[in-house]
Amino acid sequence: MTMTHDNTGLPPVDNLQARISELEQEKNELQRLLEQSKARDARGNFLHLLSHELRTPLTSVNGALELLKEVDVGPLNDFQVEFLRVAINNTHRIIALVETLFDIARFENGLLKIDKQPLNLKSLLENVLNAGLRTAFEAKSIGLSLEMSRGLLVEADAQRLYQVLENLLSNACKFTPCEGTVVVRAAIYRHKIEVSIQDTGPGLSEQLAAYLSTRTFRAEEFLSRGPTCSGLGLAITTCLLTLHHSRLKVENRAGGGAVFSFELPLATSNTL
Repeated sequence: MTMTHDNTGLPPVDNLQARISELEQEKNELQRLLEQSKARDARGNFLHLLSHELRTPLTSVNGALELLKEVDVGPLNDFQVEFLRVAINNTHRIIALVETLFDIARFENGLLKIDKQPLNLKSLLENVLNAGLRTAFEAKSIGLSLEMSRGLLVEADAQRLYQVLENLLSNACKFTPCEGTVVVRAAIYRHKIEVSIQDTGPGLSEQLAAYLSTRTFRAEEFLSRGPTCSGLGLAITTCLLTLHHSRLKVENRAGGGAVFSFELPLATSNTL
């Protein structure tokens, strides 16, 4: 049998066809990524516009309600005062939700920044509780305990860490039944501080717990998962931890309830 040798110096045709096929796949993948990027930008711009347009009228409504409460516009009976209180509280809630949408839009577009500084973790946590959450826990007779040193310092953005703690504690209070327990712990682990919030609520679905613990967070994927999620509070919490180069870990406890945890770096001047 006579073998034919190719003396042209050109690569075999089979190799060229394989490479053309690979390039076609790469082109399709790049096209898909480009379309996803455009969709993210469109969603981010929509959220930004929505939050901006809602903020102005909501602020006006809130101002009018506050004036109605403070200015002498005539005597209000007990029922009117209670209705006014409910209206003001819910207006504050809506404004907070609009601000959260705005922050998620900024995160999606890479515009949400943080300013890290040494913070006393226990003092910040007590500020969160004293702003109203402690009363919410007491109203449900939930046992709340803090297991951490007062001198524990973390490196974080004060405003954003406040949001993280407030959102996680609010969820713990919301989903823990009356006379349940919530334990907040913080301890040094491998040159970092691990913060955990353990509750005795129903826990999370295995699917959502695995999603939060093992995947890189994307706000649009999280929000598209429907009403079974824990809402915008958990979404923005995960965004803010991402900016701190941390992530939210969730573990369902065998006896019921869940543990939400995250890590933050020790402040360089940490003293225990």
